[in-house]
Amino acid sequence: MMTGGQIAALIAAVAFAVLVVFICIFIIQLNKTLKEANKSINSVTNDLDIITKDTEDILSITNVLLENVNKNLETVEPVFKAASDLGESVSDLNNATRNASDRFKSRKGSFVKNSVTAFGASFVGKMFANKNKKKNK
Repeated sequence: MMTGGQIAALIAAVAFAVLVVFICIFIIQLNKTLKEANKSINSVTNDLDIITKDTEDILSITNVLLENVNKNLETVEPVFKAASDLGESVSDLNNATRNASDRFKSRKGSFVKNSVTAFGASFVGKMFANKNKKKNK
């Protein structure tokens, strides 16, 4: 028969064996998880390298396009300046025409007034002249 100390040692040995088995299972699972994490990190690193290269290509193309746009703006800028100058000239011509029209209207009023007065005076003068001619005959 086994003594109490031997039974305790046997229980301790079995408990230790179970503990070792669980630790081994945990380490194996941890190893699998770390391998998957390592694969994911490598995949992300490769994807980032590709994305970085594509981004550099896009930035390079964008810089070329921006240079072309700036050159085209430099080419078109004189056209807009000329259009602006033409707009100012047309506006100045419009103002000058309006001023001339206003002056003509103000002169026209006095011209018509003077013309009507002159016509009236001439008509009245001729009327009296005709009456005088008839009386003299």
